[in-house]
Amino acid sequence: MLDASSIEGALERMWPQLTPAQFVRELYGSRDRLIKANKGFDEGELDLLYRPMVARMADEPWTKADLAVVDLAQTLMRGVPQKYEHIVVDEAQDLSHMELLALRARSRSGSMTVVGDIAQSTGPHARDSWDSVEKALMMGLPSQETRLEHGYRVPRQAFNLALPVLAEAAPKVEAPLVLRDVDQEPIWTIVAEDQFSCAVAKAVIDRSKGYFVGVIAHPDRWEDLRIAFDQQGLKWAESSSGELSGAINLVAPEDAKGLEFDAVIVVDPQRIAEMPHGMRLLYIALTRTTTMLDIVIPEGNVPRLFQELIPPAALSRTAENEMDFHSPLVSEAQVEPPPLIDPFSIPMPAVPHALDGAISAAVALTAAVAPAGGPRPSEPFSSLPSNLQSIVEVWVKHYREELAQSVAPRLIPAVIERLYEEIATLPDKP
Repeated sequence: MLDASSIEGALERMWPQLTPAQFVRELYGSRDRLIKANKGFDEGELDLLYRPMVARMADEPWTKADLAVVDLAQTLMRGVPQKYEHIVVDEAQDLSHMELLALRARSRSGSMTVVGDIAQSTGPHARDSWDSVEKALMMGLPSQETRLEHGYRVPRQAFNLALPVLAEAAPKVEAPLVLRDVDQEPIWTIVAEDQFSCAVAKAVIDRSKGYFVGVIAHPDRWEDLRIAFDQQGLKWAESSSGELSGAINLVAPEDAKGLEFDAVIVVDPQRIAEMPHGMRLLYIALTRTTTMLDIVIPEGNVPRLFQELIPPAALSRTAENEMDFHSPLVSEAQVEPPPLIDPFSIPMPAVPHALDGAISAAVALTAAVAPAGGPRPSEPFSSLPSNLQSIVEVWVKHYREELAQSVAPRLIPAVIERLYEEIATLPDKP
């Protein structure tokens, strides 16, 4: 008599079971199968999917993207081993459609908490809204999108630099109000190209005493940085190895997402901005710090968005012709600000909101009570460059909400009047 294992072995030889991986391998390896299965791809896209099969399954050149396809095949052929009542997903802004389907397959009812930042969405599946994510995960339950209103991890001093970059990288994303301050402003270092890598190494030495340091640089800069680090006797880890040390880390902009460091050194921000999705990668780089931020820039390569933010002492060392960000969202007309306009001479538009009416009255009142010869805004909002306007807008929104929630509309003119009087008496900062 044959035992059960012998029968199963004979059946497997006569009618071998197709595994999900084998199914995908044979699908990709046959133009005929791809054409028969096609429901919307053009010929060029089918050619991209076609991949001749190698002799052995173990030698198949699988990619990360293939994993989600094999998972879907597994789900369709055999189901999933376990489903969950609630799923929490982080960094969801970069997930592909197939990866989202894999998540949905593991949900019992569609109950999920999906977390991410559109401003940090990069790579082949970068998106500008959550619409496609919501559609892919929808299983009948109502959905709600909630925006992060306040930030606590990144210090305000660093986030103020990131705000104009955010406005360019993701115009539809509303910036959170950052509430945490640190004692130190960002440090700018602008040096000649032949001194550049040594300047980065010096910044690392200054920051590495007891701190977790991230040096975020385009990979093109890595070889020179390695030489400079070696010359200074530094020990460091590299994000390309998949591991970080507890001290100094050389990190590619794409790898910085989701990380945080005590101190961050952003190396040649213009070069980062020139990468695919470069403005978003630069925004990511600027917001990885919890305490200290250094920006090291080669002379003649100062991004325009930073021109109004760099201290004059640092900017004076640069060449006269600084480079602009290569962004289609930036027009040359924005480089020179329009003529200054007295904001007190501009009537505010009539709007139905009670708070807007109160603010309009407050502006007129402030103009009337301003002390003779006292300070007036030398740069009204309309004349500020777009990078500074982004910062002003965040604070205006914050105080508008604070006033609306805390102060009766009829008292707002008096509050603004007193604020103006108090600010007028403050000594000028050096």
